Amino acid sequence: MVNKLKKSKLLFILIYTVVTTIVLSSCNFLCTVFDYSYDGDHEDLYTVAVNNIFGIYGHTNNGEISYNPEISIIEEDKYGRVLFFYNERYGRGADYDMAFLIMQKSDDKYVYYYQDSCYFPFFDTSDYFYDGHDDSEEYKNALEPAKEQIEELKNNNDWNKNLKLEKCTKTKISNEKPEGDNMSLGYEEDLNAAIYSYAKKNGNKGTDDDPVHSYKYCNRDINGKELYYVYCIRSYTNESNEVEYLDNYYAVIISTNDNYGIDIPEKSIIEITDVTKSYEIIKQLKAQNNWQYP
Repeated sequence: MVNKLKKSKLLFILIYTVVTTIVLSSCNFLCTVFDYSYDGDHEDLYTVAVNNIFGIYGHTNNGEISYNPEISIIEEDKYGRVLFFYNERYGRGADYDMAFLIMQKSDDKYVYYYQDSCYFPFFDTSDYFYDGHDDSEEYKNALEPAKEQIEELKNNNDWNKNLKLEKCTKTKISNEKPEGDNMSLGYEEDLNAAIYSYAKKNGNKGTDDDPVHSYKYCNRDINGKELYYVYCIRSYTNESNEVEYLDNYYAVIISTNDNYGIDIPEKSIIEITDVTKSYEIIKQLKAQNNWQYP
């Protein structure tokens, strides 16, 4: 009887050990798979990118595992500014995946940049950018077609001129894309209603009154207003009585009010019909909403 009890106890311990090991291993694996933080060599440049490029995720993935975005330094001016290329595309062909950016300065704790003027998105339809290349020199394929825009970017960022830190936004260096506060309390229905109302007034096709597919936080002003990227899928029935689906992209500025709700007036929403000009459209939206830069 004693031997049987000992064997049962040993069997229990063995099973418990095996199960615990499997569970812990699974947790470690999942943490690795879904860890979206950046652990590359350019944390300062990453911080500039995720606080400016409109609509990006801050990571890249193939549907199973998350990877660091590609960050390639292209050039530095005599005052320490850095021109670089950011790419989080992994063969999925999303609209906001690549951009050229300029960082004004970085130190041990902070980065400095011209908010809304420090980047422009790059789009390429060649197979090279859609076939899942893991090539650290992918940016070279973008240099020639973006030559004019790069020169404009340099001019807008005072390239090779004295640093003007009073023009800069200062942000603490981080290895994660920031998250907004104004949508953290579950205001999806309010966002849906505001977007639907705006779309209907502006003649967008689609009968879906719950159109928001996803939204991503971008940045905030000194008064707590926050900029969000909103992606919508709309459906409508065409003349052949077939259901068609349309993609729509919006920039939305959201602020909280004294009643612990959010405010999204019509002037706080703008549709982005030309993604190559998204940064210009966002400047316009911020101006008409009295955006106060940090």
